Amino acid sequence: MRRWFFKPLLIGAAASLVSCAGALQPFSPAMVDCRGGVDCDRKWSRAARWVAINAFYPIETRTDSLIKTSGPWGKSAGVAASVIKTPAPDGSAWIVASFECAGVAGCAPTPEHLSRTFVAYVSGASSLAADIPRPDLHARAPAPLGDPLLIFQ
Repeated sequence: MRRWFFKPLLIGAAASLVSCAGALQPFSPAMVDCRGGVDCDRKWSRAARWVAINAFYPIETRTDSLIKTSGPWGKSAGVAASVIKTPAPDGSAWIVASFECAGVAGCAPTPEHLSRTFVAYVSGASSLAADIPRPDLHARAPAPLGDPLLIFQ
């Protein structure tokens, strides 16, 4: 009788893990302001360079107001980026970057590190565009066991 008490709890816990396994993990956005004209052009160019170097996925869209990478796919810990430039009536603008991954155990690198380095590079406080190591996602995968159908033949 007692062993049946824990069965619904275990089933519920397993179901909740399965339901969140493929969920995207968005982060709070990183924001940089620009004064318009040359300042905005320079910062927008730096934002595109930062994304090209640091995002795990390649850029699929680049316009005057949007930089977006492909992904995230599967359960990858690699980070996808989306950067939007929102103009203000006075000619200034906000450059807002958001990052997401589909990793169950989190994302590599961390969202805090991404936000800090994005803001520092785009605002001009840092000259380093590539101080973030890309995750070697395939190095952590277990060795393949082979085709299970061939094992039993």
